[in-house]
Amino acid sequence: MKKVLAGIPNFLEQCPEASELLRENGFEIIDIQSEPIIPFDKLEDVLPELDAVMIGGNGSWDKHILEKASKLKVISKTGSGTDNIDLATAKQRGIRVTNTKGSNTNAVAELTIGLMITMLRHVPIFNQQMFEGEWNRTMMGSELKGKTIGLIGFGQISQKIASLLSVFETNILAYDVFPNHLRAEELGVTFVELDHLLGNSDIISLHTPYMKETHHLIGDKQFALLKEGASVINAARGSLVDEKALYRALCSQKVASAALDVFEEEPVNPQNPLLKLDNVICMPHIGGTTCESLQYESLTIAKAIIDVLNGREPQNIVV
Repeated sequence: MKKVLAGIPNFLEQCPEASELLRENGFEIIDIQSEPIIPFDKLEDVLPELDAVMIGGNGSWDKHILEKASKLKVISKTGSGTDNIDLATAKQRGIRVTNTKGSNTNAVAELTIGLMITMLRHVPIFNQQMFEGEWNRTMMGSELKGKTIGLIGFGQISQKIASLLSVFETNILAYDVFPNHLRAEELGVTFVELDHLLGNSDIISLHTPYMKETHHLIGDKQFALLKEGASVINAARGSLVDEKALYRALCSQKVASAALDVFEEEPVNPQNPLLKLDNVICMPHIGGTTCESLQYESLTIAKAIIDVLNGREPQNIVV
């Protein structure tokens, strides 16, 4: 029987259709249950027996791990980013890697707009004050209407955000090294250089892949260019933003607020100083995961694994 590691927490419980599909096709599913990060230290005996792996962003499949998984034929990952997989080693070892690009676009886009409104209206602060017995009606928030939104990266997620923002009467700027001018025109988006975007946006939202060239894309220099009181959202990859520089900008009020679904170190260190600030909203890298997106993604990665191990070309090939 072929063995597949379900490296997605509570896969059997949360993805019954995908689980049943794999079993029907002769797979034994090894479930990590509720472990937030794949416990490689507990899988020493299992790794050499694996034919396939299903993962999210919760564990690094580096050269050391891939070499231990000597039978591995395919890694199928939810979402589009594959920065937690050593693609060069995978290719060298003949391991196919697939993703589910575009499957969580709506989930991330909806969350991003929700975070914009949450920050502008000070929802977390009011919520905490209410629990503490305080009835504060002196602090006012702002409306999204009329704000300039700066989207760093203009792929599927940013395009969906721009589409959803159309009803809010915002001005949208975008920066991308490969600008899609046709879609920008259709969505009423203006492409600008990064410095211009930073200096003219009320809210900056990052939606660009992480790679060597984008490491700490936003740091002290970039924060200095921001409008006073701008807000920052990062629902892409933690290392796009220099967290120490962000902390300094938040403490100085150069940045009024930040919403972070991703961190440079994940799971985030409980001592991370960003967690101590009341003008920061934090989430555990779950922006792309909803009940709806997970069902679609789980079936997509299950089908990709079945295709590879039956000699068929899978969808969404990365390598």
